[in-house]
Amino acid sequence: MSEIPGHLLKKIEVYPNYECNRNCRFCFTSKDNNNYRSNPISFHSICEKIYIGYKGGCRMLTVLGGEPTVYDKLPNMLAFANKIGYIGTVLFSNGLKFADYSYAKKIASLKLKAVHLNIPSHEPDAFNYLTQSEHGYDALLQSIRNLKSLSIPMIAVCVITKQTYDKLAEYVDFYYKAGISFFIFHYAKLQGNLDPLNGNNAENIKSIVVPMSEAAKGLKKMLEHCLKANIFPPFIETMPPCVLDSYAYRITDFIFESKKFMSELRVIPGMRLRINKYDSRIKISECADCIWEEKCYGIEKAYINLFGKNEFKAVKELPQPYYNEIPEEKRTPLFISLPKLVEKTYIDMHGGED
Repeated sequence: MSEIPGHLLKKIEVYPNYECNRNCRFCFTSKDNNNYRSNPISFHSICEKIYIGYKGGCRMLTVLGGEPTVYDKLPNMLAFANKIGYIGTVLFSNGLKFADYSYAKKIASLKLKAVHLNIPSHEPDAFNYLTQSEHGYDALLQSIRNLKSLSIPMIAVCVITKQTYDKLAEYVDFYYKAGISFFIFHYAKLQGNLDPLNGNNAENIKSIVVPMSEAAKGLKKMLEHCLKANIFPPFIETMPPCVLDSYAYRITDFIFESKKFMSELRVIPGMRLRINKYDSRIKISECADCIWEEKCYGIEKAYINLFGKNEFKAVKELPQPYYNEIPEEKRTPLFISLPKLVEKTYIDMHGGED
């Protein structure tokens, strides 16, 4: 595989606003918290920061929110990034606006490389409950059809909740058949709509959040299913390795630990340009004796306050990677199904295994 220039691994993340056309119960930016909205970034300032990022070596633009598609100058932003030399954009979206084919086509034409779709469930009732939307499920399915017809790669991002943690294998099967071949499972953050300091009591939070040890059971079952079904095993975010055993190698934190992957810039409303940080997690006493201590970014303090720390034990021996059990003739087709950049990242992480 040909070497990918290091500068292509640098990106700038832009949050043009925190407005959204859904109100997900698990959203990390609560609609009741207006601090994020009190000082929006001007379009001129966004372009200035994008230009600074380009001069600093960034070549990929990632746009998040809130919901970036409700930002009326999104097409202008992408056009500006293209003009100064960015090679493409990755968008994080709930997908509602892509149900309009003309809008999807317009954004796709602006060097859109991929869309991360926030998809909390494959079941209509759970989807609508978690997103607090009446017609969001049907719109999401239409968006997937539109993006697929435009040949835009889609990544399904699923926030693991009490409503979904034991149905993750079915989730993957459903959306894989719909045209999505890459998945990321994200443990719910105790922030925003799930922040204990934002008027949420433990009972309200526990109606959405499942303990990590239970979520890990659903994840392992799903990952084992993916290997049997010849689906590339999804990545996992915001979970510590001690609860995942051999599947700890799917944690994205391990991929982005090196400086070249941690060097993205973030542009956030009300804040200056800053380097990405993991500043909401802490280490507990058990972490000191764990072999993953240097790689692991810890656990949210709010989680420990809610569920305690008995789930987490120091790992004394390095677990055998799950991929050691994959037959060689099956291993290669699984790996080459990934986009080139992610494939290289994965191979580098595992010491050249392919």
